[in-house]
Amino acid sequence: MREKISFFFQKLKLTIFPDVSRNVKNEIIRDNVYRLKKISAAVTAVEIVILTLFCVHYHFVLHYWRSLLSALTCILVSVYITVHMTRVSRNEIILNKHLLRENVIIILYYGILVFWGMAASLRHYASGEQMLTFFIVEIVFTCFVTMPPLMSIALILSAHGIFFIALELEDGAARINFLNYLALALLLCAGMITRYHIEVRQIRQRIEVENLNKKLEILSMTDALTGIGNRMALRTVFQNYVGGQVAVMMADVDYFKRYNDEAGHEAGDQVLMCVASLLTRYFPRNSCFRYGGDEFLVLMKTDRAEEFQHRIDCWQDAVSAASVPGISVPIRCSAGFVVERVESEEELRRLVHKADRELYLVKETHHKSVRGRR
Repeated sequence: MREKISFFFQKLKLTIFPDVSRNVKNEIIRDNVYRLKKISAAVTAVEIVILTLFCVHYHFVLHYWRSLLSALTCILVSVYITVHMTRVSRNEIILNKHLLRENVIIILYYGILVFWGMAASLRHYASGEQMLTFFIVEIVFTCFVTMPPLMSIALILSAHGIFFIALELEDGAARINFLNYLALALLLCAGMITRYHIEVRQIRQRIEVENLNKKLEILSMTDALTGIGNRMALRTVFQNYVGGQVAVMMADVDYFKRYNDEAGHEAGDQVLMCVASLLTRYFPRNSCFRYGGDEFLVLMKTDRAEEFQHRIDCWQDAVSAASVPGISVPIRCSAGFVVERVESEEELRRLVHKADRELYLVKETHHKSVRGRR
Protein backbone atom coordinates (compact mmCIF):
# COMPACT_ATOMS: atom_id res chain seq x y z
CA MET A 1 0.00 0.00 0.00
CA ARG A 2 2.81 2.38 0.90
CA GLU A 3 4.50 1.65 -2.41
CA LYS A 4 1.29 2.43 -4.31
CA ILE A 5 0.91 5.74 -2.46
CA SER A 6 4.56 6.59 -3.13
CA PHE A 7 4.12 5.70 -6.80
CA PHE A 8 0.98 7.87 -7.00
CA PHE A 9 2.70 10.91 -5.53
CA GLN A 10 5.74 10.37 -7.75
CA LYS A 11 3.45 10.24 -10.78
CA LEU A 12 1.62 13.36 -9.60
CA LYS A 13 4.91 15.17 -9.12
CA LEU A 14 6.08 14.31 -12.63
CA THR A 15 2.69 15.41 -13.98
CA ILE A 16 2.88 18.85 -12.37
CA PHE A 17 6.68 19.24 -12.49
CA PRO A 18 7.76 17.37 -15.65
CA ASP A 19 11.45 17.04 -16.47
CA VAL A 20 11.66 19.02 -19.70
CA SER A 21 14.85 20.19 -21.40
CA ARG A 22 15.41 23.82 -22.37
CA ASN A 23 15.29 22.93 -26.08
CA VAL A 24 11.82 21.42 -25.69
CA LYS A 25 10.64 24.44 -23.65
CA ASN A 26 11.87 26.78 -26.39
CA GLU A 27 10.14 24.69 -29.04
CA ILE A 28 6.88 24.95 -27.09
CA ILE A 29 7.21 28.75 -26.94
CA ARG A 30 7.96 28.84 -30.68
CA ASP A 31 4.84 26.82 -31.37
CA ASN A 32 2.88 29.18 -29.12
CA VAL A 33 4.21 32.14 -31.11
CA TYR A 34 2.87 30.67 -34.36
CA ARG A 35 -0.48 29.76 -32.79
CA LEU A 36 -0.91 33.06 -30.97
CA LYS A 37 -0.29 34.92 -34.21
CA LYS A 38 -3.31 33.14 -35.69
CA ILE A 39 -5.43 33.36 -32.52
CA SER A 40 -4.88 37.13 -32.12
CA ALA A 41 -5.64 37.68 -35.81
CA ALA A 42 -8.85 35.67 -35.46
CA VAL A 43 -9.84 37.58 -32.28
CA THR A 44 -9.24 40.88 -34.09
CA ALA A 45 -11.42 39.84 -37.03
CA VAL A 46 -14.22 38.54 -34.77
CA GLU A 47 -14.22 41.67 -32.60
CA ILE A 48 -14.33 43.96 -35.64
CA VAL A 49 -17.34 42.06 -37.00
CA ILE A 50 -19.08 42.16 -33.59
CA LEU A 51 -18.32 45.88 -33.18
CA THR A 52 -19.70 46.58 -36.67
CA LEU A 53 -22.90 44.65 -35.99
CA PHE A 54 -23.20 46.36 -32.60
CA CYS A 55 -22.96 49.82 -34.19
CA VAL A 56 -25.53 48.86 -36.85
CA HIS A 57 -27.96 47.42 -34.29
CA TYR A 58 -27.73 50.22 -31.71
CA HIS A 59 -28.24 53.74 -32.99
CA PHE A 60 -27.06 55.40 -29.78
CA VAL A 61 -23.83 53.49 -29.41
CA LEU A 62 -22.35 56.10 -27.06
CA HIS A 63 -24.83 54.97 -24.41
CA TYR A 64 -22.88 51.71 -24.40
CA TRP A 65 -19.46 53.31 -24.18
CA ARG A 66 -18.18 50.61 -21.84
CA SER A 67 -18.89 47.92 -24.40
CA LEU A 68 -17.30 50.05 -27.11
CA LEU A 69 -14.21 50.70 -25.02
CA SER A 70 -13.96 47.01 -24.15
CA ALA A 71 -14.16 45.94 -27.79
CA LEU A 72 -11.69 48.60 -28.98
CA THR A 73 -9.21 47.63 -26.26
CA CYS A 74 -9.44 43.98 -27.26
CA ILE A 75 -8.94 44.89 -30.93
CA LEU A 76 -5.91 47.11 -30.28
CA VAL A 77 -4.22 44.56 -28.04
CA SER A 78 -4.92 41.74 -30.50
CA VAL A 79 -3.58 43.81 -33.42
CA TYR A 80 -0.36 44.47 -31.49
CA ILE A 81 0.01 40.78 -30.62
CA THR A 82 -0.63 39.78 -34.26
CA VAL A 83 1.98 42.21 -35.61
CA HIS A 84 4.56 41.35 -32.97
CA MET A 85 4.17 37.58 -33.25
CA THR A 86 4.25 37.79 -37.05
CA ARG A 87 7.51 39.72 -36.87
CA VAL A 88 8.97 37.23 -34.41
CA SER A 89 7.87 34.19 -36.44
CA ARG A 90 9.68 35.55 -39.51
CA ASN A 91 12.94 36.26 -37.69
CA GLU A 92 15.07 33.12 -37.31
CA ILE A 93 17.55 34.92 -35.06
CA ILE A 94 14.86 35.74 -32.49
CA LEU A 95 13.28 32.29 -32.79
CA ASN A 96 16.61 30.65 -31.96
CA LYS A 97 16.89 32.60 -28.70
CA HIS A 98 15.22 31.69 -25.40
CA LEU A 99 12.10 33.76 -26.26
CA LEU A 100 11.60 34.78 -22.61
CA ARG A 101 9.96 38.06 -23.63
CA GLU A 102 7.54 36.26 -25.95
CA ASN A 103 6.61 33.86 -23.16
CA VAL A 104 5.83 36.84 -20.89
CA ILE A 105 3.79 38.46 -23.69
CA ILE A 106 1.74 35.26 -24.08
CA ILE A 107 0.94 35.26 -20.35
CA LEU A 108 0.08 38.98 -20.40
CA TYR A 109 -2.15 38.50 -23.43
CA TYR A 110 -3.91 35.68 -21.61
CA GLY A 111 -4.40 37.94 -18.58
CA ILE A 112 -5.72 40.83 -20.67
CA LEU A 113 -8.18 38.64 -22.56
CA VAL A 114 -9.29 36.96 -19.33
CA PHE A 115 -10.04 40.27 -17.62
CA TRP A 116 -11.72 41.51 -20.77
CA GLY A 117 -13.84 38.35 -20.76
CA MET A 118 -14.64 38.88 -17.07
CA ALA A 119 -15.80 42.45 -17.69
CA ALA A 120 -17.99 41.42 -20.62
CA SER A 121 -19.43 38.42 -18.74
CA LEU A 122 -20.18 40.52 -15.65
CA ARG A 123 -22.19 42.97 -17.77
CA HIS A 124 -24.10 40.07 -19.29
CA TYR A 125 -24.58 38.50 -15.85
CA ALA A 126 -25.95 41.77 -14.41
CA SER A 127 -28.44 42.07 -17.27
CA GLY A 128 -29.57 38.45 -16.93
CA GLU A 129 -27.87 37.25 -20.13
CA GLN A 130 -25.54 34.31 -20.67
CA MET A 131 -21.98 35.10 -19.57
CA LEU A 132 -20.06 33.10 -22.18
CA THR A 133 -17.19 35.44 -23.02
CA PHE A 134 -15.03 34.55 -20.01
CA PHE A 135 -15.42 30.82 -20.55
CA ILE A 136 -14.82 31.13 -24.31
CA VAL A 137 -11.49 32.86 -23.64
CA GLU A 138 -10.48 30.11 -21.21
CA ILE A 139 -11.47 27.32 -23.60
CA VAL A 140 -9.68 28.94 -26.57
CA PHE A 141 -6.44 29.20 -24.62
CA THR A 142 -6.81 25.66 -23.35
CA CYS A 143 -7.21 24.36 -26.90
CA PHE A 144 -4.51 26.39 -28.66
CA VAL A 145 -1.86 27.56 -26.15
CA THR A 146 0.55 25.23 -24.36
CA MET A 147 1.77 26.20 -20.89
CA PRO A 148 3.64 24.31 -18.15
CA PRO A 149 1.30 22.42 -15.78
CA LEU A 150 2.01 24.51 -12.67
CA MET A 151 1.55 27.76 -14.60
CA SER A 152 -1.66 26.45 -16.18
CA ILE A 153 -3.08 25.56 -12.77
CA ALA A 154 -2.08 28.92 -11.28
CA LEU A 155 -3.51 30.98 -14.17
CA ILE A 156 -6.79 29.09 -14.53
CA LEU A 157 -7.58 28.80 -10.82
CA SER A 158 -6.59 32.46 -10.22
CA ALA A 159 -8.80 33.64 -13.08
CA HIS A 160 -11.76 31.54 -11.92
CA GLY A 161 -11.22 32.61 -8.33
CA ILE A 162 -11.17 36.32 -9.20
CA PHE A 163 -14.23 35.97 -11.40
CA PHE A 164 -16.12 34.09 -8.70
CA ILE A 165 -15.29 36.84 -6.18
CA ALA A 166 -16.65 39.39 -8.67
CA LEU A 167 -19.87 37.38 -8.99
CA GLU A 168 -20.10 37.18 -5.19
CA LEU A 169 -19.85 40.96 -4.97
CA GLU A 170 -22.50 41.34 -7.66
CA ASP A 171 -25.29 39.26 -6.08
CA GLY A 172 -23.62 36.57 -3.99
CA ALA A 173 -23.19 34.42 -7.12
CA ALA A 174 -26.83 33.45 -6.75
CA ARG A 175 -27.18 32.22 -10.32
CA ILE A 176 -23.98 30.13 -10.31
CA ASN A 177 -23.72 26.47 -9.35
CA PHE A 178 -20.42 26.43 -7.46
CA LEU A 179 -19.73 22.72 -8.03
CA ASN A 180 -20.24 23.04 -11.78
CA TYR A 181 -18.13 26.19 -11.80
CA LEU A 182 -15.31 24.43 -9.91
CA ALA A 183 -15.61 21.32 -12.09
CA LEU A 184 -15.15 23.45 -15.22
CA ALA A 185 -12.01 25.07 -13.76
CA LEU A 186 -10.54 21.67 -12.86
CA LEU A 187 -11.39 20.25 -16.29
CA LEU A 188 -9.64 23.19 -17.95
CA CYS A 189 -6.58 22.57 -15.76
CA ALA A 190 -6.62 18.89 -16.67
CA GLY A 191 -6.98 19.80 -20.36
CA MET A 192 -4.02 22.19 -20.34
CA ILE A 193 -1.83 19.71 -18.41
CA THR A 194 -2.73 16.91 -20.82
CA ARG A 195 -2.06 19.17 -23.79
CA TYR A 196 1.34 20.13 -22.38
CA HIS A 197 2.44 16.51 -21.96
CA ILE A 198 1.22 15.60 -25.45
CA GLU A 199 3.08 18.60 -26.88
CA VAL A 200 6.28 17.64 -25.01
CA ARG A 201 6.08 14.07 -26.32
CA GLN A 202 5.49 15.26 -29.91
CA ILE A 203 8.36 17.76 -29.76
CA ARG A 204 10.73 15.15 -28.34
CA GLN A 205 9.79 12.78 -31.13
CA ARG A 206 10.25 15.57 -33.67
CA ILE A 207 13.69 16.46 -32.28
CA GLU A 208 14.71 12.79 -32.31
CA VAL A 209 13.62 12.48 -35.96
CA GLU A 210 15.48 15.69 -36.88
CA ASN A 211 18.65 14.51 -35.14
CA LEU A 212 18.36 11.14 -36.83
CA ASN A 213 17.90 12.82 -40.21
CA LYS A 214 21.00 14.96 -39.58
CA LYS A 215 23.01 11.87 -38.68
CA LEU A 216 21.75 10.09 -41.79
CA GLU A 217 22.61 13.13 -43.91
CA ILE A 218 26.13 13.22 -42.46
CA LEU A 219 26.50 9.48 -43.06
CA SER A 220 25.27 9.81 -46.63
CA MET A 221 27.84 12.57 -47.25
CA THR A 222 30.74 10.76 -45.56
CA ASP A 223 32.89 7.96 -46.91
CA ALA A 224 32.42 5.09 -44.47
CA LEU A 225 36.03 3.87 -44.68
CA THR A 226 38.11 7.07 -44.61
CA GLY A 227 35.74 9.48 -42.83
CA ILE A 228 36.16 12.25 -45.42
CA GLY A 229 33.52 13.51 -47.84
CA ASN A 230 32.26 11.22 -50.57
CA ARG A 231 31.18 11.97 -54.12
CA MET A 232 27.69 12.94 -53.04
CA ALA A 233 29.13 15.50 -50.62
CA LEU A 234 31.29 16.84 -53.45
CA ARG A 235 28.23 17.67 -55.54
CA THR A 236 26.68 19.70 -52.70
CA VAL A 237 29.75 21.95 -52.19
CA PHE A 238 30.38 22.95 -55.80
CA GLN A 239 28.41 26.17 -55.42
CA ASN A 240 30.73 27.27 -52.57
CA TYR A 241 33.67 27.51 -54.96
CA VAL A 242 32.02 29.47 -57.78
CA GLY A 243 33.29 33.00 -58.33
CA GLY A 244 36.92 32.63 -57.28
CA GLN A 245 40.30 31.09 -57.94
CA VAL A 246 40.07 27.36 -57.29
CA ALA A 247 42.75 24.70 -56.98
CA VAL A 248 41.72 21.14 -57.80
CA MET A 249 43.91 18.10 -57.13
CA MET A 250 43.16 14.59 -58.28
CA ALA A 251 45.32 11.85 -56.76
CA ASP A 252 45.45 8.10 -56.43
CA VAL A 253 47.57 5.38 -54.83
CA ASP A 254 50.21 3.93 -57.13
CA TYR A 255 49.86 0.19 -57.77
CA PHE A 256 47.02 -0.03 -55.26
CA LYS A 257 45.83 -3.38 -56.56
CA ARG A 258 49.02 -5.09 -55.44
CA TYR A 259 48.33 -4.21 -51.80
CA ASN A 260 45.01 -6.03 -51.98
CA ASP A 261 46.53 -8.97 -53.90
CA GLU A 262 49.61 -9.42 -51.70
CA ALA A 263 48.42 -8.39 -48.23
CA GLY A 264 44.63 -8.68 -48.47
CA HIS A 265 41.78 -6.20 -48.67
CA GLU A 266 42.10 -5.21 -45.02
CA ALA A 267 45.65 -4.00 -45.71
CA GLY A 268 44.32 -2.12 -48.73
CA ASP A 269 41.74 -0.46 -46.53
CA GLN A 270 44.49 0.51 -44.07
CA VAL A 271 46.41 2.14 -46.91
CA LEU A 272 43.37 4.19 -47.97
CA MET A 273 42.71 5.29 -44.38
CA CYS A 274 46.34 6.30 -43.94
CA VAL A 275 46.37 8.30 -47.20
CA ALA A 276 43.10 10.06 -46.29
CA SER A 277 44.27 10.83 -42.75
CA LEU A 278 47.46 12.44 -44.05
CA LEU A 279 45.44 14.30 -46.67
CA THR A 280 43.42 16.03 -43.94
CA ARG A 281 46.66 16.97 -42.19
CA TYR A 282 47.86 19.10 -45.10
CA PHE A 283 44.51 20.23 -46.52
CA PRO A 284 41.30 21.42 -44.81
CA ARG A 285 39.14 18.40 -43.96
CA ASN A 286 36.07 19.84 -45.70
CA SER A 287 38.16 20.19 -48.88
CA CYS A 288 39.09 16.50 -49.06
CA PHE A 289 36.96 13.87 -50.78
CA ARG A 290 37.26 10.23 -51.68
CA TYR A 291 36.40 10.30 -55.36
CA GLY A 292 36.13 6.56 -55.75
CA GLY A 293 38.26 3.46 -55.22
CA ASP A 294 41.78 4.68 -54.49
CA GLU A 295 41.18 8.15 -55.98
CA PHE A 296 41.07 11.29 -53.86
CA LEU A 297 40.05 14.84 -54.74
CA VAL A 298 40.93 18.14 -53.07
CA LEU A 299 39.07 21.42 -53.71
CA MET A 300 40.48 24.66 -52.31
CA LYS A 301 40.01 28.36 -52.87
CA THR A 302 43.50 29.75 -53.34
CA ASP A 303 45.36 32.37 -55.39
CA ARG A 304 48.76 30.73 -54.95
CA ALA A 305 49.51 27.70 -57.09
CA GLU A 306 53.00 27.39 -55.57
CA GLU A 307 51.57 27.14 -52.05
CA PHE A 308 49.06 24.51 -53.21
CA GLN A 309 51.81 22.47 -54.85
CA HIS A 310 53.91 22.75 -51.69
CA ARG A 311 51.01 21.22 -49.74
CA ILE A 312 50.86 18.37 -52.26
CA ASP A 313 54.61 17.75 -51.99
CA CYS A 314 54.46 17.67 -48.17
CA TRP A 315 51.51 15.27 -48.29
CA GLN A 316 53.26 12.94 -50.73
CA ASP A 317 56.42 12.92 -48.61
CA ALA A 318 54.35 12.09 -45.51
CA VAL A 319 52.60 9.24 -47.37
CA SER A 320 55.95 7.81 -48.52
CA ALA A 321 57.27 7.93 -44.94
CA ALA A 322 54.14 6.32 -43.46
CA SER A 323 54.08 2.69 -42.41
CA VAL A 324 51.05 0.40 -42.53
CA PRO A 325 50.98 -3.03 -40.82
CA GLY A 326 51.36 -5.79 -43.39
CA ILE A 327 52.76 -3.45 -46.07
CA SER A 328 56.53 -3.78 -46.61
CA VAL A 329 56.98 -1.49 -49.61
CA PRO A 330 56.61 2.33 -49.33
CA ILE A 331 53.20 3.78 -50.22
CA ARG A 332 53.30 6.27 -53.06
CA CYS A 333 50.62 8.55 -54.50
CA SER A 334 50.48 10.34 -57.83
CA ALA A 335 48.68 13.65 -58.19
CA GLY A 336 47.62 16.11 -60.87
CA PHE A 337 46.30 19.56 -60.16
CA VAL A 338 44.88 22.64 -61.88
CA VAL A 339 44.45 26.20 -60.59
CA GLU A 340 41.95 28.40 -62.42
CA ARG A 341 39.17 30.88 -61.81
CA VAL A 342 35.66 29.42 -62.14
CA GLU A 343 32.41 31.32 -62.63
CA SER A 344 29.94 28.43 -62.68
CA GLU A 345 29.50 24.91 -61.42
CA GLU A 346 29.88 23.62 -64.97
CA GLU A 347 33.32 25.28 -65.21
CA LEU A 348 34.27 23.65 -61.91
CA ARG A 349 33.24 20.24 -63.24
CA ARG A 350 35.45 20.81 -66.27
CA LEU A 351 38.27 21.78 -63.90
CA VAL A 352 37.89 18.46 -62.09
CA HIS A 353 38.19 16.66 -65.42
CA LYS A 354 41.32 18.70 -66.23
CA ALA A 355 42.88 17.68 -62.91
CA ASP A 356 41.98 14.06 -63.69
CA ARG A 357 43.68 14.48 -67.08
CA GLU A 358 46.80 15.82 -65.38
CA LEU A 359 46.83 12.77 -63.11
CA TYR A 360 46.52 10.53 -66.17
CA LEU A 361 49.52 12.21 -67.80
CA VAL A 362 51.53 11.69 -64.60
CA LYS A 363 50.64 8.00 -64.66
CA GLU A 364 51.48 7.81 -68.36
CA THR A 365 54.92 9.40 -68.16
CA HIS A 366 56.02 7.95 -64.77
CA HIS A 367 58.55 10.77 -64.63
CA LYS A 368 57.07 12.75 -61.78
CA SER A 369 54.58 12.04 -59.08
CA VAL A 370 52.94 15.46 -59.38
CA ARG A 371 52.08 17.55 -62.38
CA GLY A 372 50.26 20.86 -62.47
CA ARG A 373 49.00 23.54 -64.78
CA ARG A 374 48.00 27.15 -64.00
